[in-house]
Amino acid sequence: MKEKITKIWSFITRHKYIVTIASFVIWISFFDRTSLIFKSKVKSELEILKAEQKYYQYKIKKNKERLSGLNNKKILEKFAREEYYMKKDNEDIYVIIEK
Repeated sequence: MKEKITKIWSFITRHKYIVTIASFVIWISFFDRTSLIFKSKVKSELEILKAEQKYYQYKIKKNKERLSGLNNKKILEKFAREEYYMKKDNEDIYVIIEK
């Protein structure tokens, strides 16, 4: 047992720079706050957020187009009937839900 410890210690003392660099690389790769694992999680979250950003930009563009079309009174009435189920006094509304 003592021989193993002396062999390990002699290896460390002979190759102290290589051991130091290897331990530093291992520490940075796995244990540090900015480890490779952490960076990969952040990168995947960033990709998800970029996809959401594209989706919401598309929705904003579509809503702006719809908003610019609501200047006409007939189009505004159609929008209110379709989206908010508004009706005139003498009308009945039936909502059909498809499965």
